[in-house]
Amino acid sequence: LLDKFWNMDQSDCSLYSVVKNFKIKNIYEKMDGSIASFIKLPNGRVVGKSKASFISDQAIQIQKIYDRWPNIKKFVDWTLDNNIIAVFEYISPSNRIVVPYANTDLVLLRLRDNTTGEYLDINNYVDKLDGITVAESQDERTLDDLILAKDIEEGKEGYIVQFENGKMIKIKNSWYIALHHLFTEELN
Repeated sequence: LLDKFWNMDQSDCSLYSVVKNFKIKNIYEKMDGSIASFIKLPNGRVVGKSKASFISDQAIQIQKIYDRWPNIKKFVDWTLDNNIIAVFEYISPSNRIVVPYANTDLVLLRLRDNTTGEYLDINNYVDKLDGITVAESQDERTLDDLILAKDIEEGKEGYIVQFENGKMIKIKNSWYIALHHLFTEELN
């Protein structure tokens, strides 16, 4: 659904020294949930899925949202009919990873042309959104702004930075990393 991308300084291609001079195309909030998308079966039925499953708890909830929320259904049907893949994040109090979301939602992250793989500008489709939540854009900030903010901000995972050359990186907030590590350790 999305090209593989790394946390800043996690790999050679995501080092600050490599990306610092790349021109930023856009910055979006990194949501703390489960990736969600939809496919249309040959019989015309639309099925929701999580990253790798049609039957996970998350996939079942994603399908319920499609079945029960008319604006999501209408938008998803339109994207599939136009060979566009809508990439969402499923967030919910019942799907908590670290960030304590108050409500259940499918947050639109990206749109992709299903033939070329090109990322489409969501702003070109505002007339189709009909109240659908879109990941918050931070286009006025710089890479250095985000690096400074990551040690101060709480309550969100961080940001995804996409550069004009197509490369992407994640910048995760220190608050999130500390809590995620605690939760992961407890699970282990």
